Amino acid sequence: MATIRKRNERWQAQVRRVGIAPVSRTFTRRADAVAWSLAQELSIETGGQLVPKHKQSQTLADLLERYERDVVPRKRGNAAEVYVTKALRRLPMAKKRLVHINAADFAEFRDDRLETVKPATLRRQMNVLRHALHTAGREWGWVVPLGELEKIELPNAAQFHVERISDDAINAVTEFLASRRNKAIATAVKLSLHTGMRRGELLSLRWSDVAKDHKSIFVRTSKSGFSRTLPLTSDASDLLRSLSRTEGHVVPISANALKLAFQRARTAAGVRFRFHDLRHEAISRFFEMGLTIPEVQALSGHRTLSQLSRYAHPDLARIADKLASFRLPPS
Repeated sequence: MATIRKRNERWQAQVRRVGIAPVSRTFTRRADAVAWSLAQELSIETGGQLVPKHKQSQTLADLLERYERDVVPRKRGNAAEVYVTKALRRLPMAKKRLVHINAADFAEFRDDRLETVKPATLRRQMNVLRHALHTAGREWGWVVPLGELEKIELPNAAQFHVERISDDAINAVTEFLASRRNKAIATAVKLSLHTGMRRGELLSLRWSDVAKDHKSIFVRTSKSGFSRTLPLTSDASDLLRSLSRTEGHVVPISANALKLAFQRARTAAGVRFRFHDLRHEAISRFFEMGLTIPEVQALSGHRTLSQLSRYAHPDLARIADKLASFRLPPS
């Protein structure tokens, strides 16, 4: 704990922590005393090393800029993280020196964001910030206020709810795309609905990954970090057979082109679902087909079964029929 006292026209700063010898220093200006105190508290949290003077000038914006430049490009699905880091760099807090940032700053950021975004969105943004601070401290040798961030509480993310998409809504989008002769976007929409593939997986899919009989595809790039072979429905197989291209990418467009074109189609069709919602809809339909959780997991690429339980809605009538036909052997 830091204490600042005025003594004889000067300011004395003292930092006390249980188990650590107290340290103190006197300054002409109160602002310098406060800055020194924060630096000492931060140094205690990071192993007791004094903060070098050149590291006391580094700001959160400096950290985020380097993180965006050196770390984010190596991550899959990095477009969303670039968006988050750019937004974080525009915050008033980003202009502050890292040694001056404390839990109150992070709490203020949390409260401000909750006025405009959902708890789940805030948690994702805070996870990006936490990883950036962790990387800077562990790999770059920066002195970071990670301990201050860990002091604040985050709201529980709202329970996940799968928003179902009606056939009419899907048809409205695909019909608009057909009217614009935007076959690549229409293909992406239909493949996502038929396969449950993520956007990045769709855009990375090449014709060399498609089986010759069009009954399965090999997904090389996955958010989970694992490749998988994906069996296809008859509709998905027929869709692939109908395409004229047989070389290069199955969906030959960029992520940004897909995003913008889908947004235009969604607006024109008067529907609200996002492209990623097509994956949720596909997984829900797999369960309606009667597939088990492990079978759907093989299709969706989820790492854990618990992640899929939110899509599975038990059919009580079907369960009752199964139980009615079950008989124990005679004793």
